[in-house]
Amino acid sequence: MSKWRVMIVDDEPDVIAIIRQALEPKYEVVEAHNGLDALEKIERFEPDFIILDVMMPLATGFDVLRIIK
Repeated sequence: MSKWRVMIVDDEPDVIAIIRQALEPKYEVVEAHNGLDALEKIERFEPDFIILDVMMPLATGFDVLRIIK
């Protein structure tokens, strides 16, 4: 059985590293570093869950949420 895929979207590398470390034993982790990066990777990787920062450059978490909804 394959692992569920979780996308972490945050512009702070330290935050991504902490969340990745907590999730990687049980989940496949994909990361994006801003809202536009997330939108491109969502189509490519089709994550099961997304952990989305609200305040990011280029597109906020609210912008990303509105588009993927």
